[in-house]
Amino acid sequence: MTGDWGRPRSERIRRLVSARGTAWLLAAAIALGAALRFRLLSLPFERNEGEYAYAGQLMLQGISPYELAYTMKLPSVPAVYASMMLPFGQTHVGIHFGLLLINALTGWLIFAVGRRLIGKFSGISAAAFFAVTSTLPAVEGLSANAEHFVLPFALAGITAYFRWLDDSRYRDLLISGLLLGCGILMKQQGAAFLLFVGLCLGWKLFVTRTGQWQTAMRAFFSLAGGAALPIALMALIALALGSFDKFLYWTTDFASPYTVSNSFERGWFNFLHTGGAVWQQATAVGLLAAVAPLCLDWSPARRFASMRLLLFALLSFLAVCPGLFFRPHDFVVLLPAATMLAGASLDRCYQILCDFTHNSLLRALPGAIALIVVLVTLAVNQGDLLHATPDQLLRRTYGINSFSEAVSIGSYLREHTQWDETIAVIGSEPQIYFYAQRKSATGHIFTYPLMEDRPQAATMQLEMAREIEAASPKYLVYVHDPSSWMMNRRSSTLIFDWLSEYRNRYQIVGWTEAGAKASAVHWGRPTIWPPRSSSWMAIYRRTEAPDPLTRGNR
Repeated sequence: MTGDWGRPRSERIRRLVSARGTAWLLAAAIALGAALRFRLLSLPFERNEGEYAYAGQLMLQGISPYELAYTMKLPSVPAVYASMMLPFGQTHVGIHFGLLLINALTGWLIFAVGRRLIGKFSGISAAAFFAVTSTLPAVEGLSANAEHFVLPFALAGITAYFRWLDDSRYRDLLISGLLLGCGILMKQQGAAFLLFVGLCLGWKLFVTRTGQWQTAMRAFFSLAGGAALPIALMALIALALGSFDKFLYWTTDFASPYTVSNSFERGWFNFLHTGGAVWQQATAVGLLAAVAPLCLDWSPARRFASMRLLLFALLSFLAVCPGLFFRPHDFVVLLPAATMLAGASLDRCYQILCDFTHNSLLRALPGAIALIVVLVTLAVNQGDLLHATPDQLLRRTYGINSFSEAVSIGSYLREHTQWDETIAVIGSEPQIYFYAQRKSATGHIFTYPLMEDRPQAATMQLEMAREIEAASPKYLVYVHDPSSWMMNRRSSTLIFDWLSEYRNRYQIVGWTEAGAKASAVHWGRPTIWPPRSSSWMAIYRRTEAPDPLTRGNR
């Protein structure tokens, strides 16, 4: 395959790197990321993971999306979770092992795209940088968030477009669109990568005048048709399952205000806060990426290739921006572009050295710099990635939350209920349902929307209360944690007023306390109530419900 540098001298440079050496270096980069993740596979779920895992668990039981779990997310990520549960089991360890494999695939695809955009050295460097940066706490990289599932589809779609550049087969554009459309289904921000391919295709067909109008339109229809196919298929499946109205309501009508919910000032604050943490943990990679525009080859022969890489970086950044939330895991979609830019800086340095010196030691300098960058990034984050236990890393990443305690609560509920009994979690901790392997008594598995200043909030609180009363679950779990509710001054308190009366039908059988450094789970009746911690949970059992263990049940 002819590389993008396009000059005979550069072609001779690339040939110096053997195929076997490239394979070993790429394998080492991917193995590094896998080793970092493998040590921390038992990291408990955070809330988004709990939502995806519970929805995926329901899918495996034949329950349609949005029937027992109301969510603004598309059902595609839960479907991926469900597919990982089949071979790896319904545990958080199994899901994180699946993420390990997906992350390895993403690293290989970053190499493939980076090699085509710049060169082999850039691709290998980008894969190595991604292996480390994609595990950083600043991007919540060890949690299986939707952004991790966008990348394989997006990068594979870009590589399919590159194949079309080589042989002009329209099926490659169709496959590219199909993969990019699947990326959009993982999370809507994946549309940025479809836009990247579309702009590159438009430049190729119209600006450089390489195709006729009929040929150009056929190419665009192939790409657009492929992208529309998975989206249309999901809509048809929802229609066939009878859940299309709910699907449309939760993913469009209800979710649309979130795309414009933050002001520019608030968005800038969010960006500085989260982006500053990412920069602090990945400074070495960030510096190499920042100088890339100066290092790229801007000669007439290479100008388009350099602009294409910068366009990829710009659109990757725009994929982080919707709603101006700038959550840590949003930055995962930016990592491929950032690491490719960093690799491009070193690749340019490698070219210059190969052009002007025959000294093998000097030519090895960019490779040494890449290794140093990886080691420096590991050294800066060694407390989290190399030494911290899963629970310690959870505290450092998410603060005082009851994520670790949720594992024990779920296990308790699974052991003290039968498979067809429901439970209710009053708070935003859907991972408890997954751990317990029990259905929720209410479809409101998140209570954030119930606290918002929106007309539907009070109605949804009443709906949640009525659903719980109708199901009369054997166990209630009340979450006392500000981050599980996100209340504001205008939040309705109907749900709390209802709960203060309804829980008289229940008695406390356990509670948890979360601290900055440690947490505790207690069983039995407390002597002092409530707990002193700002984050705690209470487990209630219905007073007339006998413990199934006394009857010899599971």
